Amino acid sequence: MKVPLLLALLLATNAASAFDVDGFRSGMSPAEVSQIVAARGLELWQAGNSQNWSIGRRSEYRIDSTLTFCQKSGLMAYSKAIDPDNDYVPTLERNLSSWGQPKVSVRRQPWSGPGGGDIVSLDNLWKRGSDEINLSFSPEGRDGKGGLRYNRGAFLSYADRSRVCAP
Repeated sequence: MKVPLLLALLLATNAASAFDVDGFRSGMSPAEVSQIVAARGLELWQAGNSQNWSIGRRSEYRIDSTLTFCQKSGLMAYSKAIDPDNDYVPTLERNLSSWGQPKVSVRRQPWSGPGGGDIVSLDNLWKRGSDEINLSFSPEGRDGKGGLRYNRGAFLSYADRSRVCAP
């Protein structure tokens, strides 16, 4: 009797841990996402034959967000740019309130543009069950003379790690 109860509890916990943000839920199919996107006057398109898709307006070369779908288990990840000046701190405050203290790390990526160096980002990672939320901020980069090397940016990503993209 205890084993079926435990199994039911685990399944309910796993189902409850799936992300649901901006109208997109983990496990959705591309067709379901496309309906939501079209209602917003945007497009959904696949990047070649990959698992990666974009939302935006192709005619404007505009990508508002990206998604990853697994063929058998549906939507597993959703990522979008947020305004670093107006949205980053309120998003950080909401996540701290809802999810608690994140794992904070600094990431460095090589910058091959003018002046070289690294793009430095601050990543905040929250994990609960199979869900992950990553809030990332990259301050603008300046060279030694104060010239702008790259613009600042902020990104918010959601992932449901219980969804596997194995064939």
